[in-house]
Amino acid sequence: TALSRKDYLAVLACVDRVAHRRGESIDLIAARGQALSMLGKHEEAIRTLEPVCARKPNALEPPRFLQWAHYYSGRSCAALGRKEQAIEHLKEAAAMDASSRATAAADSLLSVLIR
Repeated sequence: TALSRKDYLAVLACVDRVAHRRGESIDLIAARGQALSMLGKHEEAIRTLEPVCARKPNALEPPRFLQWAHYYSGRSCAALGRKEQAIEHLKEAAAMDASSRATAAADSLLSVLIR
């Protein structure tokens, strides 16, 4: 897949095609935000992920999308020098599911920011 190849431009194109057919959804918004963050488009990533990060976990949506949205928001905030916002998002991500890769990634970045 484009994501496994780290072809984030292709991920964006794919997300846009799917969103056009079926409408926006939390998984597509999270994927778009991830791709934008990885492409270094941090302001756009943060804006894209804001509505996802504002949500509370619920039984209808897989928590991993919310967790990754907080991780990539934190990553983008850190890249822009917004340390306090980055720490806030990364703590949210780390608190959601201790066994996930997002938690490990958030903890790793937190350890660098909190030094």
